[in-house]
Amino acid sequence: MGEENIEIREMLSGEEEAVCNLVLEVFDRFVASQFSQRGIEEFRDYLRVEALKRRAGEGHIILLAVENDALLGMIEMRQRNHISLLFVREAHQGRGIGRELVSHAVTDAAASIQVHASLNSVGFYRKAGFLPEGPERIEHGICYIPMRMDRVEMG
Repeated sequence: MGEENIEIREMLSGEEEAVCNLVLEVFDRFVASQFSQRGIEEFRDYLRVEALKRRAGEGHIILLAVENDALLGMIEMRQRNHISLLFVREAHQGRGIGRELVSHAVTDAAASIQVHASLNSVGFYRKAGFLPEGPERIEHGICYIPMRMDRVEMG
């Protein structure tokens, strides 16, 4: 990553609102236009602060990329095998932060990791070692490409 000041760490209690704000900022800029109104509402419901707190308490792995107390990015993984959220602030994209978040999140993950990649993130996930598992899908108004990485493929 080449950025010695960037720390990857677990989300702390009380940081949920800042994390949700980061995700919504990036979602609105890059992803929302790919979703129907129903999909946008579904995503926003998933991203409520209370819902994030609940998922963190249920064992979801939520890691943050932080530099000098500034939140740059986040990743959420459920059941050690599915990336449910991965967002990096626009100004910090292209610095390797997303790849570093994925690398840290999968350290203790299952042998195979899945993601429902938004259309604009497929290239990123390919570079990280994920392969498409099928065609574009739409569920609840949310458009995505199912992708999977077997941990032996990570590089």
